[in-house]
Amino acid sequence: MVLNRTQSAVSMQIKRLEELVGFAVFVRQGKQIHLSGEGEALIGYARRLLSLNDEAMQAVSPKRHAGPVRFGCIDAYAARVLPHILATFARLNPNVQILVKTGSSSYLLEHLRTDYDLVLAMQPAGTCRGEVLRREPAVWVHSRRHAATKMTPIPLALRPEGCLLRRMATMALDQAGRAWRCAYLSPNVAAVEAAVEEGLAVSVFNLGSLSPRLQPLSKESGFPPLGEIEIALHLAPGGLPKSAPELAEHICDSLRQWSRCAPAA
Repeated sequence: MVLNRTQSAVSMQIKRLEELVGFAVFVRQGKQIHLSGEGEALIGYARRLLSLNDEAMQAVSPKRHAGPVRFGCIDAYAARVLPHILATFARLNPNVQILVKTGSSSYLLEHLRTDYDLVLAMQPAGTCRGEVLRREPAVWVHSRRHAATKMTPIPLALRPEGCLLRRMATMALDQAGRAWRCAYLSPNVAAVEAAVEEGLAVSVFNLGSLSPRLQPLSKESGFPPLGEIEIALHLAPGGLPKSAPELAEHICDSLRQWSRCAPAA
């Protein structure tokens, strides 16, 4: 251990400590020096005091009072990808408070800055807004156990107006001249997944957020192609909480690493 003190200075500090406590903290055995019995008892208290001092300094540090980071995230990524990323960040930064709210990309981006410091959103491929972290195909999905693909009109499980995947699905069917109907409508991704899994409808998901319970439709299914989407991180303009850039960097690094491990196609 390096103390950045001369030997005489250390000896003087030990002498002052022994005068203060009233007993020898160290004993000499030949050329070696060991803690005395009383010194062994004292060191446990000393370590606890140092730990309490560190905890107190963290509690009153400027970072603690930098304010929470308000983070908006699209539902599918919030359910499948975000928990692990945020848990890792929290273990490394236990004093940073993160407030997470999920929603559609259009809503989250509309309220960037007023309600959110960071937003992880979905956007059409080629939009080139924000920090693009992943590009992946949109895919038609159906149940592994039930066939809703042969129904006419095609029953769709959709999210509300403003959802990019909803717009991609309905436009593709309209352009292909395929009749469709909205059989199930919910803003909740899990509810849409459940409707598809039970065979009520067909839906569209981005491949990176696809549940293993659902089956992507092959090109031979006759459903029109959908194209690709981007996953991008957006930072609010202007002043941000001190921890926001650090969290943004962690999210970007984590999603890029995840993208390398989970190919988009």
